[in-house]
Amino acid sequence: MDKTLGQLWAHPGDISIMQAVLVLVILAAIILLTFVQMKKDAIDLRWLILDEKKRPSLHKISQVTALCISTWGFVTLTLHNQLTEYYFTGYMVVWSGSVALDKYLSNRHQEHTADTAAEGPH
Repeated sequence: MDKTLGQLWAHPGDISIMQAVLVLVILAAIILLTFVQMKKDAIDLRWLILDEKKRPSLHKISQVTALCISTWGFVTLTLHNQLTEYYFTGYMVVWSGSVALDKYLSNRHQEHTADTAAEGPH
C-alpha cells in the first residue's frame, strides 16, 4: 500500500478503489470550486486566507494549512484501516475546539475594547 507515485503510475492496477475514489473526489472539488469562484457574487476563495481588511491573516492561513494536513492524515489512516475512535475524537475535538477558542478570544477582545472605550482616555 505504501507505494510511490511513480510506482503507482507504472502499475495502475495496484491502485485501490478507495484511492481512486479519493482522487476523483478531490478533482471534482477542485473543478467545482473553480467554477463557483468564476461566478460573479459567488464565494471568493481568498476569504479562506484574508481578514476583513483584505490582508493575509496568519490565523486563517494556519487554519487552512492545518485542515489540509490533518485531513490528509485522517484519510491516510482510513486507507490503511488504522483509524480508531481516538484519532477520530481527537480530530473532531481539535477542529471544534479551534472554532470555540477563536470565538471566545474574539468576544473577550471585543469586551476588553468596549470596557476601555467606556473608561475613556487616562
